[in-house]
Amino acid sequence: MSLLFTTALPAGATTHAALGSFVSPSTVELVLARGNALEVHLLTPDEGLKLVGRRSVNGRVMGLERFRGKGRSIDSLLLTLDHPLPQLVFFSLSPDYTPVPDSSLALHERVSVPSDVVCTSIVDPSAGIGLAHVWQGDVRLFTLPGAPGAGGKKGKGRGARGEVEDRSVQIDQSCILSMCFIPSHASSSANPIFAALLASDNPSKPPYIRFRRVLPEKLDFTDPGDPYPDVEVSDHTAHRLVPVSALPGGTAGGVLVVGEDRITFYEIKPPPSSRRSSTKGKQRESIGGSGDRRPRAVTVDVDFSGITAHAYLDEEDHSQILLGDEWGTLHVLTLQIDQGRGSVSALALALLGRINSPTTLTYLGAGYLHVGSVSGDAQLVRLHAEPVAQGEEEGEAGHVEVVDSQTSLAPISDLVVSSADGMGQGQVVTCSGLRTSGSLRVVRSGVGVQELAEVDVPNATGVWPLRLDPSRPKSHSHILLSFPTSTRLFLAPSDTSPEFAELPPTAHAHIDRAHRTLAAGERGTVHVTPARVTLGDPARGEVLASWEPARVDGREITVADVCEGGEESQARVALSVQGRGIVLLEVRGKELVQVNHKLTAEDVSALSLTATHLAAGFWGSFALTLSDVPTLRPTLGSVDAPLAHERDLPRSLALSSLGGGQPRLLVGLGDGSLVEHLRGERRAVSLGSLPVRLVQRREDVVALSERPSIVGVRDGRLVHSPVNLKDVTALAPIHVAAAFEDAVVFVTPTQLRFARLDYAQKLQVRTVPLGNDVPRRIAHDDVSKVYAVGVDRSEWNSPTHDVDVQGAVCFFDAGLSLTARFDLKPSERVASLGVLSLAPASPHRFFVVGTAIQRAPDEQQCAEGRVLVFGAAAGPGADAGLVAEATVGGAVYDVVGWQGRLVVAVNSKVIAFNLALEAGAELQSIGSWGNSFIVSQLVAAGVRLVVGDYLRSAVVLRWKDGKFEEVARDSASRWITALSVLGEDDLRIIGADISFNVFALRQKPSHKLETAARFQLGEGVSRFRAGSLASTQTAAVGHALVTPRLVYGTATGALGVVADVAQSEAEVLQRLQSNLAQAIPPIGAEYEEWRKYRSQAKVEDAAGVLDGDLLAQLLDLAPAADEMAVSGSEGADDRAARLKLALSGRREAEKLDTELGELVSLVEELSHVV
Repeated sequence: MSLLFTTALPAGATTHAALGSFVSPSTVELVLARGNALEVHLLTPDEGLKLVGRRSVNGRVMGLERFRGKGRSIDSLLLTLDHPLPQLVFFSLSPDYTPVPDSSLALHERVSVPSDVVCTSIVDPSAGIGLAHVWQGDVRLFTLPGAPGAGGKKGKGRGARGEVEDRSVQIDQSCILSMCFIPSHASSSANPIFAALLASDNPSKPPYIRFRRVLPEKLDFTDPGDPYPDVEVSDHTAHRLVPVSALPGGTAGGVLVVGEDRITFYEIKPPPSSRRSSTKGKQRESIGGSGDRRPRAVTVDVDFSGITAHAYLDEEDHSQILLGDEWGTLHVLTLQIDQGRGSVSALALALLGRINSPTTLTYLGAGYLHVGSVSGDAQLVRLHAEPVAQGEEEGEAGHVEVVDSQTSLAPISDLVVSSADGMGQGQVVTCSGLRTSGSLRVVRSGVGVQELAEVDVPNATGVWPLRLDPSRPKSHSHILLSFPTSTRLFLAPSDTSPEFAELPPTAHAHIDRAHRTLAAGERGTVHVTPARVTLGDPARGEVLASWEPARVDGREITVADVCEGGEESQARVALSVQGRGIVLLEVRGKELVQVNHKLTAEDVSALSLTATHLAAGFWGSFALTLSDVPTLRPTLGSVDAPLAHERDLPRSLALSSLGGGQPRLLVGLGDGSLVEHLRGERRAVSLGSLPVRLVQRREDVVALSERPSIVGVRDGRLVHSPVNLKDVTALAPIHVAAAFEDAVVFVTPTQLRFARLDYAQKLQVRTVPLGNDVPRRIAHDDVSKVYAVGVDRSEWNSPTHDVDVQGAVCFFDAGLSLTARFDLKPSERVASLGVLSLAPASPHRFFVVGTAIQRAPDEQQCAEGRVLVFGAAAGPGADAGLVAEATVGGAVYDVVGWQGRLVVAVNSKVIAFNLALEAGAELQSIGSWGNSFIVSQLVAAGVRLVVGDYLRSAVVLRWKDGKFEEVARDSASRWITALSVLGEDDLRIIGADISFNVFALRQKPSHKLETAARFQLGEGVSRFRAGSLASTQTAAVGHALVTPRLVYGTATGALGVVADVAQSEAEVLQRLQSNLAQAIPPIGAEYEEWRKYRSQAKVEDAAGVLDGDLLAQLLDLAPAADEMAVSGSEGADDRAARLKLALSGRREAEKLDTELGELVSLVEELSHVV
């Protein structure tokens, strides 16, 4: 088996943003960095921000800056990528909004120490230069592509925008807290000024600012002290610089120093004109004359937490600046200008309202602001001049209205996988958010459902919306319902008549109410029951003609399908008569004419009729036939050799041109499988275990098994997404103007449910807001269906600049409604949560909470914690109270039930407890193991216990003779952040570390754990959990190829799946992966270099892991094969050239023997794990 890592939900944390005209001077795009990807959003007048492009980046994004080269009419972008492969990437957007790299500049140094605070780049487009800081004591000055040449060395590569030159300049070792350019046009100087906020070497002293004038033509700084000497700021909490480069009336710009106590503006006055050209090494006069050379300062006192983002309300006028702090408070800072003196005279701060804690603020114009966040949803907000009520707390005036939001699960601190409805549909519940954005997020695979209405109608078996009202020809006016022995007709609810009223048999009497309905035409003219086919006049309600099976030996009609033509009078009916084959009827005016009759050897089980073809499935042989209409002669195969024989009974058929082109034959089988026949190829996928019934709609097909699934075509391939409804027995599309537009009516055993489907996402996310409670840990008991959640309630204490935290344990029912809350002691927080069962069949089930008690803010390691045991009771008001507790000598980092014992991780120890119920529930310590640094993870694996250490990787223990015994150990040093296991007999340990690696370990006979797989994921994994987002039936269908094992969550809000892939297919996919890495040009590092396993001790090539995200890109290239076949030239499309490279590689040994269609099928199968 090989491991597959694939993304189910991309990262939602927004770390950087850039606004500009990147495609055309007439368009505006917002580019967002989210995790290891760039997203492009187009600003539109009707839809607001519209996602139009996305591309992965081979590196961790640390900076994103916009610039415009000289003489260009559109903007470009600069991307800064983090260690261990720091580099700058200059790129632009193609006309289809795809990021395209132009050139790059490697920032690697052999012996330097990485910067641990500021690792980013800044640019001054007006001077054509930039500055990168990724190493302590060093900055890299570089030219922007298209800028005039300088005296630096040439950077890596020559892009379409010109060559990049750079020079490394040494600075002192002081830690840079923030930095910016004050552009030349702001200071009226020929050269820009670099400003850096530096931490003092003496912790008791505040930070200081260093100003250095830049010489773009030399890529160097002038002498220290030009234009000002170092300036010590008066606020110890100063942490951010905001350049002010454009003020009205020629007022001098400068820089804002932002702290938690005050904001200070330092004015940068232009030097005397005779001294502007002074350069490094020359004597010069003091900028400020013979007096004080420090820049003039203007200060305003403030009282908020750290500022995390800022934005200018006008790029041409920096006198108003938006400031957002880490607790989601939005302010506007106004620089008041003394026009007489031509300088800033005062600073004024005003509160605007509440937003999510921002990492980016981007003013879009017309009062709209985009808020990017790493601790909650991104938001589109509107700023109002007058206070508004939306989104504000009671009694608080605000000027902020949240218009839209973009879902983000970041950061995911914990998650559980549970059954959504007890039918095998998996769902993930995450602990998401920070500070004021805490929430539980429920993630399910499938199509979202917007409920519109419900009507109680028990025992219905089929539904057909009809258009019987001539005044509303495009709207359904009636609903036909079939029951086991009858048919009933109802008025469809509408905006003018909301009642769902049944009509008497005398109304529309041409509809046979005495029998169940097999099929009906949408116009209401044709109605089929087991007894007869009726042709009626809907306007008069009269029967015009009928056809009864008595004309063919008096047998009943068993199966039927209706196909209506473009004209009102056009319609055909295909039906099967028990024991007598297939009959084809045609509507001709007011007559119902039998145009063909075909005897069959077996009874028909399913029919699908179109204007040109008829598909039929048969009992007994499970055969399928495809015939021409009206001749009923075989289209494919012959009378003696049908189109195909299925493995189970064809229960439903659908002939559909999904996605255009050649019709596909879809077959719903009795075993819950959906089969596709296209161009002589057969593909199958399991949708459940119940027989599949197919319902055609205009753009897709709905398949019914345990739950509905929408079946469509994407990039030429069949895809399906489950609808999050259960107990659906029938459905039909319905359109009622102003009431149920483009909706679906679902039939359940007790109701009709009207809903609108959301096709935009495959994964649906529901938010359960928790107010000021931030969830940290979660556990789920699959017997009682109760969730236990450990939360922190945090509040900002402005006088002390501290955060006051109160921990609690909350209990939620299956629907995630709060049922109980248990508050912890002051300064006590939940560190771990788990479920304990004393025996596999024991009725006694418990939630176990491990806590950490921090006695002082500067306490490095907690010396006290508690183990709390709660009953896992279900239902509102049920007893989920505290059963037992024990105090331990440290933080309880993890808890797990193992072999009927409770095992906890306390600092460096593993301690085992018995929970004795006989004497009033008592925790009794029965053993411990202490050969560890800090125990962070405990995972039960049958008779073995896997221990994860923050420093010493993984250890396997067992319980023998009443004590722990070490079985195996990993000799490598890994700072583990998450751990899980696959299997019990053939134990594999899956882990993630602080360097964003993932790895797999296997036990050797020598009691050593050896590395079986390693891979740079590029995301910090916070939790692995056993389970799958796919339904158990869907997961099982690909058992021979791919089996989902784990779900993982990351700090950036991504969800992923770990799966096992059969070795035979894995070898083919591994070769395909290598070829795709060559075929797809990267943004950032080369793929093989990016995916190397990297730790402080060593660098190793990735091994044993399939990258599902990379392999999925074959599906984007596959349609180019058809273009090549049509054009006869692989150069007609860049995708065609890349597809050829993906299939053939660069050498003969890399050429794949497998056909493209088979490779596409393999990759499609991988996607089913989501």
